[in-house]
Amino acid sequence: MPPVFALIAVQAAVTRDPGEEAYLYTLADVLEQLRRYPEAAAALDRYQAVMPDAKSNNAARWARSQAELLRRFGNATPFDIEGPDAVYTVPFRVENGKVLVKASINGRPAIDVVVDTGAEHSSLTPDVARASRVD
Repeated sequence: MPPVFALIAVQAAVTRDPGEEAYLYTLADVLEQLRRYPEAAAALDRYQAVMPDAKSNNAARWARSQAELLRRFGNATPFDIEGPDAVYTVPFRVENGKVLVKASINGRPAIDVVVDTGAEHSSLTPDVARASRVD
């Protein structure tokens, strides 16, 4: 289903049952995929707000953290993908069982980055983030 149709469907579900966690989470996910970050953050706020024990619930803590991250993007595009049919070859090497690629962050000189193929998100060490001007 194209994301815009998914958005229409999940918005209808949220309208019907605005307290259903699964609908709010799905709404946030679809909005994020559409790069509508402020709206996705607001949906995550609503998602964590309806959870029982939201202050100690790990999923609620994640939702608050993710919403904060999405708000920082504003309407900016954090990355662009050329197209679904584009193919790229990325040089890599393996050291001590870790896959390493060279990556430039915010135009800084390239550094080695560990690729975790099972991770949904990436992170930077505080030193690398500061050096790369990343909040």
